[in-house]
Amino acid sequence: MTILNLKQAYCKLDKDQRFYQLERPLIGITGGIATGKSSCAKYLISLGYPLIDADGLVKKIYSTQETFEFIQNLNPDFTQDNAIDFKKLRKAVFSNSELKTKIETYIYQRLPQAFQQEHEKLETKGALFYDIPLLFEKKLSSQFDLSVCVYTSPKQQLARLVKRDGISEDEAQNILNSQIAIDEKAKLADILIHNESNNINDLHHEIDKFLELISE
Repeated sequence: MTILNLKQAYCKLDKDQRFYQLERPLIGITGGIATGKSSCAKYLISLGYPLIDADGLVKKIYSTQETFEFIQNLNPDFTQDNAIDFKKLRKAVFSNSELKTKIETYIYQRLPQAFQQEHEKLETKGALFYDIPLLFEKKLSSQFDLSVCVYTSPKQQLARLVKRDGISEDEAQNILNSQIAIDEKAKLADILIHNESNNINDLHHEIDKFLELISE
């Protein structure tokens, strides 16, 4: 595994200040939907850097029997054929804030353990990347040594989302309106990785420049 020795200027926190009290420097990778955050994470992994994916942790929690039973107890209609019916669940959560809070509380209570289990599989030296979509929404950036936003213009973001999901511009805009605007995230981040091009090699080049900037 590739070890990232972060420049001292970017190692801002002590263990007690850091997310989950990690002993190693922590870099948050975030962005908006259709900005290229997942592509950035995949490239970092391909280079051998240790990276944990928050969405992946949530999926693992949802895959457990314990979570299935929790969802079934909330409402049997949310399950079918011994599995969670995510289409029904998402629709219900969207219209019921109390239900959303119950489920989020359940998931977030289990995230620290899921994170630790994943972390134990990784090289423990050097900095760790954490792919975390809600870094700013959950006001967690102060617990990261470095916050990085994968950025593309709102216009490009809208066009990509329409093409990727095969939806109308109005539908795509409604999705974007439910998140912190990408320009606002850009202001909150320590560093931007620009992804305006539709050529994946251009994104890889930007990531290479970013790694050169932060590495000793």
